[in-house]
Order: sequence, then structure tokens, then C-alpha cells
Amino acid sequence: MRSQNVKHSRVQSLLVAEKEMMSTRPLKSGQLKFDLDKQDNSLKDNGPQFLDGPYEATVPEMSPEGTSVIQVTATYPTDVRLIYSILPEQPYFSVEPTSGVVRTAYPGDRETQDKYFVIIKATVEQIGGPSGTTTVTINLSDVNDNPPRFQHKRYEMNVSEAAPVGTILGKIMANDSDIGDNAAMDYIIEEDNPHIVYIITNNETQEGIVILNKTVDYESQRTYKIKVKGINRHVEKRFLEKDTKFEDETILRIIVKDADEPPVFVSEEFFMEVAEDNWNGSFVGTVSARDPDDIDSPISDRDPDDIDSPIRYSIAHSKYLKTFFSINDHNGTISITEPLDREKQIWHNLTVTAIESINPKQMSEVNVYIKVLDANEYAPEFAEYYETYVCENSRAGQLIQTISAVDKDDAMKKHNFSFYLMEESKNNSSFELEDNENNTARILTIRSRFRHSEQFIYPLSILIVDNGIPALTGTSTLTVTVCDCNEEVSLLSCRYGAFLISMGISVQALVAIVACLLIILVFVLAVVALKHQTKTAAAFHEKGEIFRENIFKYDDEGALFRRTPGCQLIVGGRRFNALTADTSGSKEEEEEEEKKKEEEEEECLHKDS
Repeated sequence: MRSQNVKHSRVQSLLVAEKEMMSTRPLKSGQLKFDLDKQDNSLKDNGPQFLDGPYEATVPEMSPEGTSVIQVTATYPTDVRLIYSILPEQPYFSVEPTSGVVRTAYPGDRETQDKYFVIIKATVEQIGGPSGTTTVTINLSDVNDNPPRFQHKRYEMNVSEAAPVGTILGKIMANDSDIGDNAAMDYIIEEDNPHIVYIITNNETQEGIVILNKTVDYESQRTYKIKVKGINRHVEKRFLEKDTKFEDETILRIIVKDADEPPVFVSEEFFMEVAEDNWNGSFVGTVSARDPDDIDSPISDRDPDDIDSPIRYSIAHSKYLKTFFSINDHNGTISITEPLDREKQIWHNLTVTAIESINPKQMSEVNVYIKVLDANEYAPEFAEYYETYVCENSRAGQLIQTISAVDKDDAMKKHNFSFYLMEESKNNSSFELEDNENNTARILTIRSRFRHSEQFIYPLSILIVDNGIPALTGTSTLTVTVCDCNEEVSLLSCRYGAFLISMGISVQALVAIVACLLIILVFVLAVVALKHQTKTAAAFHEKGEIFRENIFKYDDEGALFRRTPGCQLIVGGRRFNALTADTSGSKEEEEEEEKKKEEEEEECLHKDS
């Protein structure tokens, strides 16, 4: 009975195996029909064993035929040869009969089927030999073998013309059957398309987020047509060789919606010029703004028959600044309201406001810069005060002074000055003027031998003319002083006068410097004398009651003498008698000392005689 059951079990197993081999698909999860538990227990217990089974392996999809997947190994108690085979046979995988290495038999597609269950049988190499089986789970890993495909061939998004840069307009999406990095996507706008938007990729969903790149204007352009490409970031070279493009295209249409906008000035800023000698009410310039909303705009409240400007202009005044200008609120013309003075203020900066007459909340501002041009209102004059000297022994043609001129008018304007010697100065025929034509002139002598005693100074009247419109003239006087350059009395004022002037030091300045030095010297001497007097008084105080004094006297003949213990002292060819006094000691000692001194004096007088 038992042998019949075993035979029946074998027949059932072969029938199931044959049925699976006829199929073109491998066994899948839940499809294992070959029930090993129904085989003979002795066959199961005594056949080859796969000690490491069941197995699991991974192989990239689209792998070439013959790619090694895994090696399985069975054991048997006796040293016999085992033969490996797949149950049932199928076109996707194969096994080497002797080594048990499982290989790919056909490039699998993960997107079609990502997991396979394969039964491997190991059989003892003999007729009717025992066998054992194991299962191998084979997973297909993803490769980038599929290009992206947009969900729609056309996308449409709306944006308000008032939308700021950075506004998100919408999303686009290109599907990719691959997973992970193989599905990573970049969205690119083609070069010849308007770049009013840019697209970033959400790395989690691979969606393309469309963001406004610059502001749009409904009145200028109402629609944009943009061609966008979806491109895989990672592409395998082996698939590129098959002429497969891993990208897709779509059309993105941007529709601009109208919005109520504030007035727009025709220029971002205005520059104007006006001469400072213009009268009040004089025209300076015009600012202009427009309402960007068309009359036929769906949001416009303006009457098409209204020809009056919908814009109103004003100047933003400051209570701390004086206003020199006014503006016509209808046409934007700027006029002068106060006298202008370039020397006080060259530039005037105004802020002009434009508002919609219908909707005052819609307001814009612009800066207006007004430059005050210089009017020729100041006559030229000497650039500095000149002190000019000429020596009595000067020769004809000698240069005694170079002069220049200045003008208080606009220094940025090119000044050209011309110099002329007035007729009354020419008549003295002592000096002449040469214009250097570079805003300077030279004063030269035209004769020799000047006489200080005859004429001490020569005043020269010089006419200076500028190049303004109209030209203005100024007259300055140059005083030439005649010097006797050989006399000591004239040394300071004449001989070095010209040199001092050339060094930028006038005679008056030199006199002031000398006076200051004298004052400082007197002060120093006074301080030294005071210190010396203080030291002398201190010395006398320290000596106390003991001191000596030398007394100089003249004798009857008028000779100066000093009484000293040495009796005589001769100075400058004269002979003197010396006397020394000592006030210290008692009264008796003083009388004795006085008597002794009288004796010494008599002795000295006797010697002198």
C-alpha cells in the first residue's frame, strides 16, 4: 500500500512540474504548486540537502544574458555527483548543472516584474537517484532605462501683473517609471524662450515648481508661451547608445491678469538745469507719468471720453527746507518760485508725487535733480595781493612780477582771462604787460635806471576781462616800489623784498615775526633775571650773621682802593688799599679788632706814601 502511495505522489509531482514548464512565466509568490511536503518522506529525508536555502539575490534589471546572480550548493552523505536544474524551465534564468550558479537568461524589466521565485533541484547523478529542492528569490534592482514623460503636453498658469518676483505660479510634472536617483529630474527652459519664470525641482516628488522671475505688465504683454524640457539627471551611457532620449518636452502658457496699478513715471529719475539769473515763474522742466491701466482694461474706471489727465502731481515739501520751485498739478511743469543763488546751493533735490485722480491710494514718487547754472555776475580780480619791487639798477626787459586772476563764478566752467595795461599806466613808459594767454600775465620793465629819489612807487592799473556772456571786466592796481638795492637802510624792504614775496612772505608778515621774536626774547630775559635775583637773595640769607663785605673807596687823589688784609690790590694800572671787616665776636673783641684795623690802615697808608 505504501509503495502505491509513493508512486502516486511521484506522478502528481511530475504532472505539476510539467504544467509549470509549459508556462512562459516563472513561478511567482503564491504560485508554488510543487508541494515538497507531498513527496515521499524518505526521498525528502535521504535526498541532497541545501543547507543555506532558501536563497535571496539581487540583480540589476536589463542585465545582459549570462550575468551571474547567485550560486546554490547542495550536500549528500556520499561522495556522488549532483546535477542542478530549474523546476520548471523558464526563459528568464538558468542554472549551471554542475556548479549551481544561477544566471540571467533574458534581460528582465523591473517595471514589468521586480521579483522572481525560482526552484532549484539537485539530483544524484544516477538513474532514479534521489533529489532535493530549494527556492531562490531574485529581486531586480532599478536602472535608468526609462525616459521621463510629461503628464500633459500643455500647461496653463495665471499671474497677476501686480505679483512680486518669487511668486509661485504652479507645478508641472514629468513621470518616470524608474525609482530613486534614476527618476531624479531637472526642468529646463529652452534658451530662445522668455525667461519670466524659472523652475526648481521638488526632490521628493520630482515636481517642477514654476516661480515668477521678473514682473510682468498686462498692458505690454498678456500671454507668454514657454517650452520646457524634463531631463533625467543621471543617465547610463549604455542606454544612450540606443538613441534613446532621456528627456521630454511640454508647453507652458503664462496668462497675465490685469491689476490696478499706481502711475508710472516715464523715467526713473529726472535731471534739469536752470540759470540762476532766471526770474520767478520761469520754466524749469516737466515730469510725466502715465496710468498703466488701459482704458479698455476690465478693471479701469476711467471714462474713455475723458481727455483730461487722470494723474495729479505734487512736490513733497519739507517743513525744514525752503521751497524754490512749484509744480503744475495737471501737466507736471516745474517753475521757479524764489530767487536762486548758485554760490549758496548748486543742486536742488525734489521728490515729485503722482497719484490717480480716481483712486488716490495709487501713488508713485520720483526724484527730480535740478542743477543751478552759473550766471556771469562776478568780475575778475587779482588772485592775490601783490607786493612788487624794482631795483634802481634794473635793466630794460627785466621780469619783475607774474600776475593771475580769479572769478567767483562757476569754477567748473572753463575760465579764460585777458589782461591789459590801462592807458594812463602806459603813458609813464616805464613798464609793459605781456599776456601769457594761460590766465597769467608778466610785468616787464621797458627802461633802465630807476631813481628812488625821483619816484618811489609806480601804480599800474590793469584791466582783466573774462569770457562770460556777457563778458565782465575788473580793474586792479599793481603797486611797484623802487628800491636802492645797495644801501643797508633799504636791505629789508628792497633787496630781499622780491625774494620774500616769491616765497609767499610779505614784509608786513616778516615785521610781525621779528616783533614776536623780540617779545619772546624780552620775556625770557626777564624770567632769567628774576631767577638770578631770587638765587642771590637766598645766598645772602644762608650766610646769616657772618659775612664779609668789600668796600671800594677812592683816596684823596680820586684813586679807587679796597682795604684787605693783603693791603694792596692793583687793577687797570691803579693801586688800591684793601680793608676787610668782620662783625662777629664780642664787644671787647670788636674794639680790639677795630684798633688792629686802624693800625693796619695806617701801615698801608704809610706804604702808599
